[in-house]
Amino acid sequence: MSEEQAPYFSAGVPIERIRTRSRWGWALVALAAGATAAWLWGREERDAAPAFRMERVERGEVVALVSASGEVRPVTLVQVGSQVSGRVSSLEADFNGHVAAGQVVCRLDPIALQAEVAQDEANLARAQARVRQVEANLDLARRELARSEALSTDGLVTPSELDRERAAAAALEAECSVALAEVAQSEAALGVSRANLDYATIRSPVDGIVVSRNVDVGQTVAASLSAPVLFEIAAGLDPVHVLAAVGEADIGRISLGKPVSFRVDAYPEATFEGEVLQIRLAPKVEQGVVSYTVVVRSANPEGKLLPGMTANVSFEAGRSPPDALRVPLAALRFEPEEEWTRGVDPLSEDGRRVWVREGGSLRAIPVAAGWSDGQRIEVSGEGLREGLEVVVGIEEAEDGSADLVNPFRPPSRSGRRR
Repeated sequence: MSEEQAPYFSAGVPIERIRTRSRWGWALVALAAGATAAWLWGREERDAAPAFRMERVERGEVVALVSASGEVRPVTLVQVGSQVSGRVSSLEADFNGHVAAGQVVCRLDPIALQAEVAQDEANLARAQARVRQVEANLDLARRELARSEALSTDGLVTPSELDRERAAAAALEAECSVALAEVAQSEAALGVSRANLDYATIRSPVDGIVVSRNVDVGQTVAASLSAPVLFEIAAGLDPVHVLAAVGEADIGRISLGKPVSFRVDAYPEATFEGEVLQIRLAPKVEQGVVSYTVVVRSANPEGKLLPGMTANVSFEAGRSPPDALRVPLAALRFEPEEEWTRGVDPLSEDGRRVWVREGGSLRAIPVAAGWSDGQRIEVSGEGLREGLEVVVGIEEAEDGSADLVNPFRPPSRSGRRR
């Protein structure tokens, strides 16, 4: 190889091949730059028009509900107590037992009460004897007074003696009245003691079921200050009442006779039906929260509903027509950014609207809202029709974010970078 040819070679590689590689390198750089620009342009387009989540307008019924919690109770729950004190000598009824009105459910030891009856009977007999004694003395005094008055006409009895006999007769008449009053008092005391003896035998006031028994044989019942509750008897468990606490914000949506559904934890798959029987006016205030008691009447033919069960109650506040147009609640809550819409978008009289997609932007349709069940809401408005797709949100990326943020893009008019 001559010295003139040496410049055309570099480390044994021809210079033409080097030039060819250089041209291919610049071509690859240009291609990469174009791809990057195209990706960025597509990124901008995607930023301008994100992927929206759409839902169709449907026809169907919307039932508005008010939720509350309550307690199952018998329609009539009678607390059977004792008016007298004593030791329980026998029990004639037990838990879950069926009793009839007038049936003996408990007996107290009657020895002390029988002694009181005997004492009052003796007091009455003594008072009656006292009356007979005073009446005999009064009769004698009256006869002596009559003889003295006859002798006084002949001057055989002085006027002073006649006055003393008249005063003695009048005193005996008053003493007789006192004795008769003592008899009446003794009779009243005897009646009380006999009633107390009768109260020692405790009877059921109603036909029903024994829900609770609070005493045992041998236990002493003290009724000096208040009547202790021995039994609780429910006058049947079909139907039952559910006492639900409804907040003041929802009480205006509940009315008498409206249907009610509720569930209990004991039967999670069963739904029980009832109706609003009463809305009690007395408020309950707990930690500043005001609620009202709503009484729900429900049939219980199978006896599944037991007293004290917690019920999750749903009151029907309203119902739309069966063929009403309805959309998800998210459709009314969605508000797009300004660059996704066209100019000024209208609102309905109550400030509601839904958004539909037209080309690369969104258009608002004013709607009037009706009943809502917490997931869907009844709507009406010009331009709405069944099957129309409305926007309910923005599609999220797989990583959970709504969209990737371009840090080099200036903030939008809403102040947020897209």
